[in-house]
Amino acid sequence: MRRDSRFLAPDYVRRIVPYRPGRPTDLLCSCSNLDELCLLASNENPYGSSARAIEAASTCLGKAHLYPDGGGYQLRTELAAALGVAPEAVALGNGSAELVDMLCKTFVTDGQCVVMSRYGFVQYRLSAQAVNAEIVDVAPFAGSMVDDLATMAETANARQARIVFIANPNNPTGTYVTREQLDGYFAAIDPRILTVIDQAYFEYAGEADYPDVVDDLKAGRNVVVLRTFSKIHGLAALRIGYGVGSPDLWAQLECVRLPFNTSAIAQVAGQAALADGAHVERCRRLNLEERTYLGAEFDRRGISYLPSIANFLMVDLHMPAKQTFEQLLQRGVLVRPLDGYGLSTCHRITVGTRVQNERLLMAIDRLSPVHDE
Repeated sequence: MRRDSRFLAPDYVRRIVPYRPGRPTDLLCSCSNLDELCLLASNENPYGSSARAIEAASTCLGKAHLYPDGGGYQLRTELAAALGVAPEAVALGNGSAELVDMLCKTFVTDGQCVVMSRYGFVQYRLSAQAVNAEIVDVAPFAGSMVDDLATMAETANARQARIVFIANPNNPTGTYVTREQLDGYFAAIDPRILTVIDQAYFEYAGEADYPDVVDDLKAGRNVVVLRTFSKIHGLAALRIGYGVGSPDLWAQLECVRLPFNTSAIAQVAGQAALADGAHVERCRRLNLEERTYLGAEFDRRGISYLPSIANFLMVDLHMPAKQTFEQLLQRGVLVRPLDGYGLSTCHRITVGTRVQNERLLMAIDRLSPVHDE
Protein backbone atom coordinates (compact mmCIF):
# COMPACT_ATOMS: atom_id res chain seq x y z
CA MET A 1 0.00 0.00 0.00
CA ARG A 2 1.31 3.44 -0.96
CA ARG A 3 2.15 5.59 2.06
CA ASP A 4 0.11 8.81 2.30
CA SER A 5 2.69 11.61 2.20
CA ARG A 6 0.35 13.96 4.06
CA PHE A 7 1.15 12.03 7.23
CA LEU A 8 4.93 11.97 6.89
CA ALA A 9 6.96 13.69 9.59
CA PRO A 10 9.46 16.34 8.45
CA ASP A 11 12.72 15.03 7.02
CA TYR A 12 14.70 16.13 10.07
CA VAL A 13 12.44 14.03 12.31
CA ARG A 14 12.59 10.96 10.07
CA ARG A 15 16.39 11.14 10.11
CA ILE A 16 16.48 10.67 13.90
CA VAL A 17 17.69 7.28 15.07
CA PRO A 18 15.46 6.68 18.12
CA TYR A 19 16.92 5.94 21.52
CA ARG A 20 17.07 2.19 21.93
CA PRO A 21 16.57 1.09 25.53
CA GLY A 22 17.84 -2.33 26.49
CA ARG A 23 15.66 -5.30 25.67
CA PRO A 24 13.25 -6.37 28.46
CA THR A 25 15.18 -8.38 31.00
CA ASP A 26 12.48 -11.05 31.32
CA LEU A 27 12.65 -11.64 27.56
CA LEU A 28 16.44 -11.77 27.62
CA CYS A 29 16.37 -14.31 30.43
CA SER A 30 13.93 -16.56 28.59
CA CYS A 31 15.86 -16.30 25.32
CA SER A 32 19.13 -17.14 27.09
CA ASN A 33 17.69 -19.86 29.35
CA LEU A 34 18.77 -17.92 32.44
CA ASP A 35 17.02 -17.51 35.78
CA GLU A 36 18.51 -14.10 36.45
CA LEU A 37 20.55 -11.49 34.63
CA CYS A 38 23.43 -9.49 36.06
CA LEU A 39 22.26 -6.00 35.04
CA LEU A 40 25.31 -3.84 34.32
CA ALA A 41 24.05 -1.91 31.27
CA SER A 42 22.13 1.12 32.54
CA ASN A 43 24.15 2.61 35.42
CA GLU A 44 21.41 1.77 37.91
CA ASN A 45 22.21 1.75 41.61
CA PRO A 46 22.74 -1.95 42.47
CA TYR A 47 22.04 -1.20 46.15
CA GLY A 48 18.52 -0.01 45.41
CA SER A 49 16.45 2.89 46.70
CA SER A 50 16.42 4.44 50.13
CA ALA A 51 14.03 2.53 52.39
CA ARG A 52 12.57 5.89 53.33
CA ALA A 53 11.87 6.68 49.68
CA ILE A 54 10.16 3.32 49.16
CA GLU A 55 7.99 3.87 52.20
CA ALA A 56 7.01 7.36 51.06
CA ALA A 57 6.16 6.12 47.56
CA SER A 58 4.12 3.22 48.94
CA THR A 59 2.11 5.52 51.21
CA CYS A 60 1.45 7.88 48.29
CA LEU A 61 -0.15 5.07 46.28
CA GLY A 62 -3.20 5.43 48.52
CA LYS A 63 -3.84 8.76 46.80
CA ALA A 64 -3.16 7.58 43.26
CA HIS A 65 -6.60 8.80 42.17
CA LEU A 66 -5.55 12.44 42.74
CA TYR A 67 -3.45 14.57 40.40
CA PRO A 68 0.01 15.54 41.65
CA ASP A 69 1.09 19.05 42.50
CA GLY A 70 1.76 20.26 38.96
CA GLY A 71 4.56 22.56 40.09
CA GLY A 72 6.20 20.14 42.55
CA TYR A 73 6.28 22.89 45.17
CA GLN A 74 7.40 20.84 48.17
CA LEU A 75 10.22 18.99 46.40
CA ARG A 76 11.43 22.16 44.70
CA THR A 77 11.44 23.97 48.05
CA GLU A 78 13.47 21.24 49.73
CA LEU A 79 15.91 21.03 46.82
CA ALA A 80 16.32 24.82 46.89
CA ALA A 81 17.10 24.76 50.62
CA ALA A 82 19.68 22.00 50.13
CA LEU A 83 21.33 23.89 47.25
CA GLY A 84 21.13 27.39 48.70
CA VAL A 85 19.01 28.85 45.92
CA ALA A 86 15.48 30.21 45.59
CA PRO A 87 12.70 27.68 44.84
CA GLU A 88 12.08 29.56 41.58
CA ALA A 89 15.59 28.53 40.50
CA VAL A 90 14.63 24.83 40.53
CA ALA A 91 12.64 22.98 37.87
CA LEU A 92 11.48 19.35 37.88
CA GLY A 93 11.46 16.95 34.96
CA ASN A 94 10.41 13.44 34.07
CA GLY A 95 14.04 12.51 34.49
CA SER A 96 16.66 15.13 33.65
CA ALA A 97 16.32 13.99 30.02
CA GLU A 98 12.96 15.75 29.81
CA LEU A 99 14.63 19.00 30.83
CA VAL A 100 17.17 18.55 28.00
CA ASP A 101 14.24 18.22 25.61
CA MET A 102 12.45 21.26 27.04
CA LEU A 103 15.58 23.41 26.81
CA CYS A 104 15.97 22.60 23.12
CA LYS A 105 12.28 23.22 22.39
CA THR A 106 12.37 26.56 24.18
CA PHE A 107 15.64 28.08 23.05
CA VAL A 108 16.62 26.49 19.72
CA THR A 109 14.87 27.08 16.42
CA ASP A 110 15.29 25.66 12.94
CA GLY A 111 18.96 25.60 11.86
CA GLN A 112 20.46 27.15 15.00
CA CYS A 113 23.58 25.55 16.41
CA VAL A 114 23.93 23.23 19.40
CA VAL A 115 27.40 22.11 20.50
CA MET A 116 28.17 18.92 22.40
CA SER A 117 30.87 16.33 22.97
CA ARG A 118 31.25 13.64 20.33
CA TYR A 119 30.90 11.05 23.09
CA GLY A 120 28.24 12.72 25.24
CA PHE A 121 24.85 11.54 26.45
CA VAL A 122 22.78 10.60 23.40
CA GLN A 123 19.72 12.59 24.55
CA TYR A 124 21.45 15.88 23.72
CA ARG A 125 21.65 14.87 20.08
CA LEU A 126 18.12 13.47 19.94
CA SER A 127 16.56 16.60 21.43
CA ALA A 128 18.58 18.88 19.15
CA GLN A 129 17.61 16.84 16.09
CA ALA A 130 13.93 17.07 17.05
CA VAL A 131 14.05 20.88 16.61
CA ASN A 132 16.14 20.66 13.42
CA ALA A 133 19.21 22.20 15.04
CA GLU A 134 22.63 22.28 13.46
CA ILE A 135 24.60 19.86 15.64
CA VAL A 136 28.34 20.25 16.03
CA ASP A 137 30.09 17.62 18.08
CA VAL A 138 33.60 18.20 19.35
CA ALA A 139 36.10 15.39 19.78
CA PRO A 140 37.56 14.95 23.28
CA PHE A 141 41.27 14.89 23.92
CA ALA A 142 42.78 11.75 22.42
CA GLY A 143 43.84 9.20 24.97
CA SER A 144 42.28 10.72 28.07
CA MET A 145 38.86 11.20 26.39
CA VAL A 146 38.32 14.31 28.56
CA ASP A 147 36.11 16.92 26.89
CA ASP A 148 38.05 19.64 25.07
CA LEU A 149 36.28 22.64 26.59
CA ALA A 150 38.49 25.21 24.88
CA THR A 151 37.53 23.90 21.43
CA MET A 152 33.89 23.62 22.47
CA ALA A 153 33.87 27.29 23.51
CA GLU A 154 35.69 28.37 20.35
CA THR A 155 33.27 26.37 18.18
CA ALA A 156 30.20 27.69 19.99
CA ASN A 157 31.38 31.29 19.64
CA ALA A 158 32.18 30.89 15.94
CA ARG A 159 28.82 29.25 15.17
CA GLN A 160 26.80 31.57 17.45
CA ALA A 161 25.46 28.48 19.20
CA ARG A 162 22.35 28.65 21.29
CA ILE A 163 23.27 25.87 23.72
CA VAL A 164 26.41 23.94 24.70
CA PHE A 165 25.82 20.59 26.43
CA ILE A 166 28.51 19.29 28.77
CA ALA A 167 28.15 16.16 30.92
CA ASN A 168 30.34 16.16 34.02
CA PRO A 169 31.08 13.34 34.77
CA ASN A 170 30.60 12.36 31.16
CA ASN A 171 28.47 9.45 30.07
CA PRO A 172 29.66 7.01 28.66
CA THR A 173 33.35 7.72 29.32
CA GLY A 174 33.25 8.43 33.09
CA THR A 175 35.77 11.25 32.63
CA TYR A 176 35.39 14.75 34.09
CA VAL A 177 36.50 18.33 33.64
CA THR A 178 38.08 20.16 36.56
CA ARG A 179 37.26 23.47 38.20
CA GLU A 180 40.24 25.07 36.43
CA GLN A 181 39.12 23.76 33.03
CA LEU A 182 35.56 24.92 33.61
CA ASP A 183 36.70 28.39 34.69
CA GLY A 184 38.73 28.62 31.50
CA TYR A 185 35.69 27.65 29.47
CA PHE A 186 33.48 30.31 31.05
CA ALA A 187 36.20 32.91 30.51
CA ALA A 188 36.17 32.05 26.79
CA ILE A 189 32.49 31.39 25.99
CA ASP A 190 30.22 34.18 24.79
CA PRO A 191 28.02 34.85 27.85
CA ARG A 192 24.95 35.02 25.61
CA ILE A 193 25.32 31.28 24.92
CA LEU A 194 23.52 29.00 27.37
CA THR A 195 25.71 26.28 28.86
CA VAL A 196 23.90 23.20 30.16
CA ILE A 197 26.01 21.05 32.47
CA ASP A 198 24.59 17.62 33.21
CA GLN A 199 25.68 16.34 36.62
CA ALA A 200 23.63 13.15 36.74
CA TYR A 201 26.49 11.40 38.55
CA PHE A 202 27.34 14.34 40.78
CA GLU A 203 27.02 12.45 44.07
CA TYR A 204 29.57 9.83 43.03
CA ALA A 205 32.31 12.40 42.35
CA GLY A 206 34.62 12.95 45.29
CA GLU A 207 37.68 14.47 43.62
CA ALA A 208 38.89 17.74 45.12
CA ASP A 209 39.08 19.49 41.74
CA TYR A 210 35.60 18.39 40.63
CA PRO A 211 33.38 21.50 40.29
CA ASP A 212 29.93 22.00 41.82
CA VAL A 213 28.33 23.97 38.99
CA VAL A 214 25.63 25.44 41.23
CA ASP A 215 28.48 27.72 42.38
CA ASP A 216 28.81 28.96 38.78
CA LEU A 217 25.12 29.76 38.65
CA LYS A 218 25.38 31.71 41.91
CA ALA A 219 28.33 33.60 40.41
CA GLY A 220 26.06 34.86 37.63
CA ARG A 221 27.23 32.61 34.81
CA ASN A 222 24.74 31.71 32.07
CA VAL A 223 24.44 28.07 33.06
CA VAL A 224 21.84 25.42 33.83
CA VAL A 225 22.74 22.48 36.07
CA LEU A 226 20.92 19.17 35.57
CA ARG A 227 20.78 16.44 38.22
CA THR A 228 18.68 13.35 38.82
CA PHE A 229 17.24 10.97 41.39
CA SER A 230 17.78 8.05 38.98
CA LYS A 231 21.38 7.25 39.84
CA ILE A 232 22.72 7.27 43.39
CA HIS A 233 19.22 7.75 44.85
CA GLY A 234 18.03 4.64 42.99
CA LEU A 235 14.70 6.02 41.72
CA ALA A 236 15.25 5.31 38.02
CA ALA A 237 11.82 3.69 37.56
CA LEU A 238 10.02 6.76 38.93
CA ARG A 239 11.59 9.21 36.44
CA ILE A 240 12.35 12.30 38.49
CA GLY A 241 15.13 14.78 37.76
CA TYR A 242 15.71 18.46 38.33
CA GLY A 243 17.49 21.49 36.98
CA VAL A 244 18.93 24.56 38.66
CA GLY A 245 19.03 27.80 36.69
CA SER A 246 17.78 31.34 36.37
CA PRO A 247 14.12 31.79 37.41
CA ASP A 248 13.62 33.83 34.22
CA LEU A 249 14.83 30.88 32.17
CA TRP A 250 12.50 28.41 33.90
CA ALA A 251 9.58 30.79 33.43
CA GLN A 252 10.12 30.47 29.67
CA LEU A 253 10.28 26.66 29.86
CA GLU A 254 6.83 26.68 31.43
CA CYS A 255 5.51 27.44 27.94
CA VAL A 256 6.48 23.95 26.73
CA ARG A 257 6.28 21.91 29.94
CA LEU A 258 3.52 19.32 29.92
CA PRO A 259 1.01 19.59 32.77
CA PHE A 260 1.74 17.23 35.67
CA ASN A 261 5.02 16.12 34.11
CA THR A 262 6.23 14.53 37.37
CA SER A 263 4.08 12.16 39.40
CA ALA A 264 3.12 12.59 43.04
CA ILE A 265 4.81 9.26 43.82
CA ALA A 266 8.08 10.44 42.27
CA GLN A 267 7.91 13.76 44.11
CA VAL A 268 7.42 12.29 47.58
CA ALA A 269 10.02 9.60 46.94
CA GLY A 270 12.44 12.33 45.86
CA GLN A 271 11.79 14.26 49.07
CA ALA A 272 12.48 11.19 51.20
CA ALA A 273 15.58 10.26 49.19
CA LEU A 274 16.96 13.78 49.51
CA ALA A 275 16.66 13.54 53.29
CA ASP A 276 18.38 10.14 53.51
CA GLY A 277 22.02 11.19 53.48
CA ALA A 278 23.12 7.91 55.07
CA HIS A 279 21.87 5.93 52.06
CA VAL A 280 23.68 8.23 49.64
CA GLU A 281 26.93 8.02 51.62
CA ARG A 282 26.72 4.21 51.83
CA CYS A 283 26.17 3.89 48.07
CA ARG A 284 29.02 6.31 47.35
CA ARG A 285 31.40 4.35 49.58
CA LEU A 286 30.45 0.95 48.16
CA ASN A 287 30.70 2.23 44.59
CA LEU A 288 34.22 3.54 45.22
CA GLU A 289 35.28 0.23 46.76
CA GLU A 290 33.88 -1.80 43.87
CA ARG A 291 35.14 0.56 41.16
CA THR A 292 38.62 0.26 42.66
CA TYR A 293 38.25 -3.52 42.80
CA LEU A 294 37.17 -3.75 39.16
CA GLY A 295 40.00 -1.47 38.07
CA ALA A 296 42.56 -3.64 39.85
CA GLU A 297 41.10 -6.79 38.31
CA PHE A 298 41.10 -5.26 34.83
CA ASP A 299 44.71 -4.17 35.34
CA ARG A 300 45.64 -7.71 36.38
CA ARG A 301 44.07 -9.06 33.20
CA GLY A 302 45.55 -6.39 30.93
CA ILE A 303 42.08 -5.07 30.04
CA SER A 304 41.93 -1.46 28.86
CA TYR A 305 39.52 0.95 30.57
CA LEU A 306 39.19 4.66 31.26
CA PRO A 307 39.57 5.99 34.82
CA SER A 308 36.10 6.98 36.01
CA ILE A 309 34.62 9.07 38.82
CA ALA A 310 31.08 7.76 38.26
CA ASN A 311 29.39 4.38 38.81
CA PHE A 312 30.50 2.85 35.52
CA LEU A 313 33.61 2.17 33.48
CA MET A 314 34.22 2.37 29.74
CA VAL A 315 36.03 -0.86 28.92
CA ASP A 316 37.78 -1.79 25.68
CA LEU A 317 37.86 -5.55 25.19
CA HIS A 318 39.62 -5.14 21.80
CA MET A 319 37.05 -7.37 20.13
CA PRO A 320 33.91 -6.38 18.20
CA ALA A 321 31.40 -5.15 20.75
CA LYS A 322 28.36 -6.78 19.13
CA GLN A 323 29.85 -10.23 19.45
CA THR A 324 31.28 -9.77 22.94
CA PHE A 325 27.92 -8.36 24.08
CA GLU A 326 26.19 -11.55 22.94
CA GLN A 327 28.79 -13.77 24.57
CA LEU A 328 28.47 -11.96 27.88
CA LEU A 329 24.68 -12.11 27.62
CA GLN A 330 24.80 -15.87 27.13
CA ARG A 331 26.67 -16.01 30.43
CA GLY A 332 24.03 -13.92 32.16
CA VAL A 333 25.78 -10.53 32.13
CA LEU A 334 24.17 -7.52 30.46
CA VAL A 335 26.43 -4.58 29.49
CA ARG A 336 26.04 -1.64 27.09
CA PRO A 337 28.00 -1.90 23.81
CA LEU A 338 29.24 1.46 22.50
CA ASP A 339 29.47 0.67 18.80
CA GLY A 340 26.70 3.23 18.24
CA TYR A 341 29.24 5.91 19.20
CA GLY A 342 31.76 4.50 16.76
CA LEU A 343 33.60 2.87 19.68
CA SER A 344 33.38 -0.51 18.03
CA THR A 345 35.23 -2.57 20.65
CA CYS A 346 34.07 -0.79 23.79
CA HIS A 347 31.38 -1.33 26.40
CA ARG A 348 30.03 0.82 29.20
CA ILE A 349 29.83 -1.39 32.30
CA THR A 350 28.05 -0.41 35.49
CA VAL A 351 29.96 -0.94 38.72
CA GLY A 352 27.89 -3.58 40.49
CA THR A 353 28.00 -5.33 43.84
CA ARG A 354 30.94 -7.64 44.58
CA VAL A 355 28.86 -10.66 43.56
CA GLN A 356 27.88 -9.00 40.28
CA ASN A 357 31.43 -7.84 39.58
CA GLU A 358 32.85 -11.31 40.17
CA ARG A 359 30.25 -12.74 37.81
CA LEU A 360 31.24 -10.14 35.20
CA LEU A 361 34.92 -11.01 35.51
CA MET A 362 34.20 -14.73 35.18
CA ALA A 363 32.19 -14.05 32.03
CA ILE A 364 34.98 -11.89 30.56
CA ASP A 365 37.54 -14.57 31.36
CA ARG A 366 35.50 -17.04 29.28
CA LEU A 367 35.20 -14.85 26.18
CA SER A 368 36.17 -16.53 22.95
CA PRO A 369 38.21 -14.54 20.42
CA VAL A 370 36.00 -12.93 17.78
CA HIS A 371 36.75 -10.93 14.67
CA ASP A 372 34.94 -8.31 12.60
CA GLU A 373 32.40 -9.79 10.25
